[in-house]
Amino acid sequence: MLSRYERRRLREIEDWFETNDPSLVDYVRTAEQSSGHRQIKIVTAAATVGVLIFLLGLVLAVPSAILLGLLLGLGGFLLRSWLRRKAAEDAQRHDVL
Repeated sequence: MLSRYERRRLREIEDWFETNDPSLVDYVRTAEQSSGHRQIKIVTAAATVGVLIFLLGLVLAVPSAILLGLLLGLGGFLLRSWLRRKAAEDAQRHDVL
């Protein structure tokens, strides 16, 4: 945890960059968001594949496919939810600083 002085000093540095090099600020903010969004997209795709495997397992009556699809689907959607919550907390923390 940063002290009050460190937070104030960090904000001064951020303000300096925003004033003197706005393109760098835009690049850094975009890079942070794209990494998180990419992870969410990958996890969503994995969860969707899990649901499809689950449905295929139900149709074909294959217990291992049902279990695999259930685990992959539920795990993927839970991980997606956690990543979205984490991204929202990070964004809120960034706004506070």
